[in-house]
This record gives sequence, structure tokens and C-alpha cells, in this order.
Amino acid sequence: KRRAPEAADTSAAKVQKVTDGSTTSKLGGFSIDINSLTSLAQRIITAHQSDDSKDTKFLDDCHDNGTIERQLWPYFVHLNNNGASDPNEEIAYALALLANRRGGGSGKGSGIDGGGDSQLMFVVDDNFFPSSSSITPMQRTAAFALLLKGLLSYQDMQTHSLGHISIQNEVLKFLIASYSSMELRCKSSDSNSSQRRGIIEGPLVDLVGVRLWDAIPKRKRFLEMMRDGMLKKRYGLYETKRGDKDANVGFLPGLVDQLFTIITKDDLDEGEQRAVKGYISKSLELLLDLLSYPQTRTHVASFISSHNLTVKLVLSKLYRDQSFVLFRQQVNMLLDSERMEGGMGSSTSNSSALMEKGVDRLIYQRAHTLQKLLHRHYVEEASDVVFAGVGRVTDATWLREKIGLWSENTLYDVCYRLRLVDDKDIGSSTAEIAEQLGCTRRDLLTSIIIYHQSSRQSDASVLSAAPIFPTEELLWDPHSVPPGNFSLASNVQSLSLPKLNARFLSAGDYLLRNFHLFRLECAYEIRGDIVDVVKRMRPALKQDGYTDPNDYYCGAQEDTAHQDDFGKTEFQGWARMGLQLKSNKEDKQGFRIIRVDPPRLGQRFPSNVVAELVLDLYHCATSLASEWDELREFDNLFLVAVDATKISASQTEDRKIPDEEDFSFPERFGVRAVRGVTVLEVRDEAGVVLSDPALAYEEGGKPQPKGKRRFLRVALDPAQYAADATGRGSPLGTDVYDTFNLVVRRQGKENNFKAVLETIRGLMRGGAHSMYRSIPSWLMPVLLGYGGDPSAASFLSPQMKSFASKTA
Repeated sequence: KRRAPEAADTSAAKVQKVTDGSTTSKLGGFSIDINSLTSLAQRIITAHQSDDSKDTKFLDDCHDNGTIERQLWPYFVHLNNNGASDPNEEIAYALALLANRRGGGSGKGSGIDGGGDSQLMFVVDDNFFPSSSSITPMQRTAAFALLLKGLLSYQDMQTHSLGHISIQNEVLKFLIASYSSMELRCKSSDSNSSQRRGIIEGPLVDLVGVRLWDAIPKRKRFLEMMRDGMLKKRYGLYETKRGDKDANVGFLPGLVDQLFTIITKDDLDEGEQRAVKGYISKSLELLLDLLSYPQTRTHVASFISSHNLTVKLVLSKLYRDQSFVLFRQQVNMLLDSERMEGGMGSSTSNSSALMEKGVDRLIYQRAHTLQKLLHRHYVEEASDVVFAGVGRVTDATWLREKIGLWSENTLYDVCYRLRLVDDKDIGSSTAEIAEQLGCTRRDLLTSIIIYHQSSRQSDASVLSAAPIFPTEELLWDPHSVPPGNFSLASNVQSLSLPKLNARFLSAGDYLLRNFHLFRLECAYEIRGDIVDVVKRMRPALKQDGYTDPNDYYCGAQEDTAHQDDFGKTEFQGWARMGLQLKSNKEDKQGFRIIRVDPPRLGQRFPSNVVAELVLDLYHCATSLASEWDELREFDNLFLVAVDATKISASQTEDRKIPDEEDFSFPERFGVRAVRGVTVLEVRDEAGVVLSDPALAYEEGGKPQPKGKRRFLRVALDPAQYAADATGRGSPLGTDVYDTFNLVVRRQGKENNFKAVLETIRGLMRGGAHSMYRSIPSWLMPVLLGYGGDPSAASFLSPQMKSFASKTA
């Protein structure tokens, strides 16, 4: 909470005093002293660059006093009211610095919670000066446009300064927060005057609007104008309005050029690498945001596609660098986002309405265009492609093989005729770009044509092939599943996570983002439960000379080396929610796969994978054993492979980071693999199915289980099993299922995530349960943020009651 103004004791509070009448004006009872504001802005910038605790306290006091709302923001409102068009760049940058601290994204000394809307609330906040309610939404919009102009001008002025990377990082953070707050509305606006757009949406959309087409190669721009008459009309109006002035393409082309320059640099010292990696992460995060908003995607997707940015990023050395995992994850997200069903780089205004069939039609049109071009100019050299079916032409593997038979000149000419490259227009030739990327010109041209011609999986097929249960790679990935206290991850600049916006590209985009985010949210909770169980079980190496003939992991000798290592692991503790896997015979393991069904038609993974695991309740108390006997069908369990020979550090050493938030936990406790399973049935030693609900209705009540061993028939995740079988999931392949020695259960109330994820997956599929048949047409615009009546989503609305009465 901000302190009262009279309780503050900082230089920021003294700025309200008028020192020079020639530079002072009034706004709502407040004095605007330009010289004092400039001095304050310089003081803020200097304090941000300093590591002194006094400077950090000064910045915190500026936040507590509401310096943005009381002094910096009224300056831009004052400029707009006076008709000025040249804002002070230092004041704009100082405002961005203080706003970034509210979002917790400025690094040093930033402990202030919030983000997104909270950083931009000063635009619509009416609680700091009395006459702020008299400022119309149009005045606020114009003032914010001046703020953006000053901020981007300051960034351009500091391009050649020593700390320009740090300055650009702060500008990127402010832009990311601004674009995520485009739906801000004035609270004090008249209820009768509806605001069709957010207060700051206009200036932000204009920065990445039709002006970007001036930065697209001419031949590509002419082709797109011929295809889309509405785009041609908009661009014509833009040219008429611009007149003879020089083209102002906004900040995005410069950002893309500098991003490419940075990722191709090799002579960076260790001090610059951290700042550069932060800049790269923030740049990619901003590009991902621009592609995810319907207001900004239209022209941004066409610009990125015309410059082949994603192809260059994939071919860069940084993408192959295993130490920069975040860059690889963000590039993969950018690759999927640019080619997603909401647009495929199309510039049409209704591209967000493209469904799976529309995307396929677009890909087939591109394949047909390629075949006609090859038939006209290179029918002999590319006869295999000319006379092939469309499925072959859109197959990346097959097309790469056939392109390898073409000459390099033919390959370039095909790309040139398809408007994919132009050495005379893009500034740098393809040979120079390939040299900077560290690849051959042929590899670059091949990647470009395959990227534009190959098909992609639909959102439904992507979800059907995505594993439901989290694995060890996802659970301890700091970029995907960050710690609950984000300050503990000081080395994490950004997160490779999808964002939930106020608007979505399509219903598939809405469900896909919710699927991934809910899966990651559940992974965070699952990680905490697994860490708690493993800590309590206390894995350790078996002592020499101690063997237990009844213990499978001591008595049995396995052939493979990894099973010998896991056989040396013992658990010296116990946990209520975890048990060691046992076997009913010494010559059989505690977990074994008993059936793998063939894939269904059109799928690439098994239809069902069934396994059996054995639990020994001999050492469990009666109350604890009864809890394990309560396992029912569709309950979820987690299998953990713990190898005590891989423990790298002491488990009892004092650490400042909790084990639940420590990403080195697998190395410290020897956790090698985690897989999830679903219970199908539970049997006792007499073969009675304990999970059968009919047992509760038998005479005499439910019978007591026989023996201390329980045999669980479980279903594995088929998609995860297919990934393990091909080596993509685990380096051990399917042998990873022979290494599990611990089973973990969770509370039933918090263990229903699988049903939610499968429901989302079912809505994405076609047929009777698809989202287009399950969700009524009048509710779809409300969910996607395209208008409609928000009250219609309430269960008390007449539309919802009528829909429920017809579908119940």
C-alpha cells in the first residue's frame, strides 16, 4: 500500500513546489514544473542504474508516494491538452522504470507485486487528483500515445550507449505490460457511453498496424495486396494519410533486426551474456504476445513470415546451444504460434475464424502453386514433386529429400518466384544471412521453402498426442513450472508459458492455452507432493553385507546395468502417501507392463497400455493400510524411479531454498524418472476386486481384504509410452518402466486433474462432443472476448436457462 503523501520524506515529494514560473502550468490543482520533472526523471534513471541501497530506497519511496500518478503522468496529459507533440524522453523512460517496478520485473529491489493491468492502472486511476474524472477517455488515449512516442525516442537515442541493452530491456518490459493491458477501461466513464476499445488499445495497435507493410518486401506486399482487397484499401488509405512523409514502420522492424544481430554474435563476454539473454527472452515474449492478440496478430504475423524470422531462429547457433533452454522453448512456441489455426501468417481480417479445414485448404493451395510453378519452369528437374499428391508435397521429410536433388540456383529461383526471398530487397543477401547463422545457403533456402510449404498438425491432434501426466523433465523445469515464490528464481528472465488474454484467436486457441496452463498448474502441485514423499522415504545406498531374501531388489539379479543401480537403493524412512514397489515372487518385478494395444486408425500411439504393480502393506498400520485399500477406479498414482547411486549432495544440508522450489532436488535425491498411471482395478491376494463398487451392497457388508499384498491393474498414458518407445521421452526407452521403485498417491479432492484435461481434449475433437456442438453459438463470442452480452454467461440468464432446459 502506498503511504500517505504527508508521511513521505523524499525528494520526490518536493517536486510539487513551483520553482520557476516560466515552466509551470496548472492541471487539476497540481503544478507542472518541467525543469523539476526533468531533474526527477534523471534522478530516477540514475538510481535505477545504481546498486546503492539509498537509491533503491528512493525508488521505493517514489512508488509509495504515487510519483507516476501525481507528477509524471499528469505531464503527458498536460502536453496533450496544450497540443504539444514532442514529449520529454527522460520523463517517459522514468515513468516506464517506475511502472516496471510495480510489475516486479525490474530486477534490483523490486519486491512489489502485480503486473500487466497493475502497471498501467495510472492511465485510468481517478484517485490522485480531483479533476482527473474530467479527463475524457480520448485525452487519456492521446496522452498515452505521447508517452509511447517519448519512450521509443529515448530508446533510439540510447542505441549506441554503454547500457543500451539494459534500457531496451526496460522498454520491452513496459511494452509487454502495455499490450497485456489493452482492455483497460475508465471506471468513471458514463455507463451509457460504451467504450468499444480499451483506453490504450489504439496507440498500441497502431504501432504494429498497417504501417508494418512498408517494412515487407515489395514483391511480397504486392502479392498480398492482390489477394486481399480489404488490405489493399487499408494500405491505400494509410499512404494517403502519410503523404510525402518518410515511412514510419514503428519499433517492430528495428526490434527484429537487432534480435537477429544479437543471436548471431559470438564475441560476448560473460558480463554481457546475462543482459543479452534477458533481452532475447523479452523480445521473443513480446513477439509471442503480439501473435496471440487478435488486435495485433494480423499484420505482425505477415511481417514475421515475410522476413522468415522463425526459420533464422531455428537455424541459429543459439538454438542448438543446450545451455539456453529458454530460447529453444520460446522459439518453438513462436513457431507454433505463427503457424497456428488462427492465421498461418494470413493477412485477412477474418483469419482468426479459420478452422482445421480452412488451414488445410490454405496449405493445399500453396502446394498446388508450387507444383504449377515447377511444371512451368523445372518440369524435368522436379518431376517427382510436380506429379506427386498433395499429401506428399506437404510432407516435410519427403519434400526435403526431393529438394536435395535440385541445384542451388534452382532452389533460390523457386523461393524467389514464390516471394519467399529477395536478395535485392531485404538488405542482406541469403548468402550473408547463412554465413551469419553458421549454415550453408542451401540449408537456409531449403528450410525456408519447407517451412512455408509443409503442413502442420491441427490443435486437436496436438492435444491428443500431448501426455496428460507430467514427467520429471516438466516437473523440474524452471521456465515451465516456476517456483511459487518467483523471487527464488533470480536467474529466470522469462517463462515459456502461454498467457490467458481478454480475447482469443479462436475456440481452439482458448482451449489449447487452458489445457497447457492447467496442466502446468497441476504439475506444480504434483511436484510438491512427490518431493514430500521422497524426502520422507529417505533413499540411500544399501550397506554392504546386508541382504534380505524377501526383498526383490536385493535377492534378484538383473541383467541390465541401470537395473543393478536401482537394486542398490533402499528406503530408510516411511511416508503416508508413498510405498515401495514390491513383488509377489522373487523372479518378478514390482511393476510390469502386461498389454500394449495397437493404435487406432489415424493415431500414432497405442490405444491402451495396461500394466500391473504390486504393493506390500505388511509394514503399514491398520489405518494406513485401509487408506491404500480405498483406491478406486480412475484414481491417479505416480511412479517414481529413485537411484541412490546418483545422489550428488547431502540431503540434510542447510539450504535457503525449500526443497519444493529447488530445481536441483532430482540430483540431490536421485530421482531419475516420474510417470503417472490411472487405476483400473485393485485386487487382494485372493483375487477379489476391491475396487468393485458392488461389494458395498453385498450381504454382511464389504468383505475384508485377504493378505497384505495388493495387485493394481493400471493404465499408462499411451502418448507418453509412445514417446518413451521412440526415445523422445526417456533415454532409457521403455526400459525406464523397469526402474520404478516408489509409488505416490495424492488426496482425492486435488487429484482430478486428469478428468479436466481429458474433457478439454474431448472438446477439441470432432464429432458429437466437439466444442462447436457443446458450446452454444451465443456463448462463443462471450468466451472469446469478441462482444456479446457478458451476463449471458451467468447461470441465471434466460439464454442459459433455455439452453439447460433443452440439453438436460
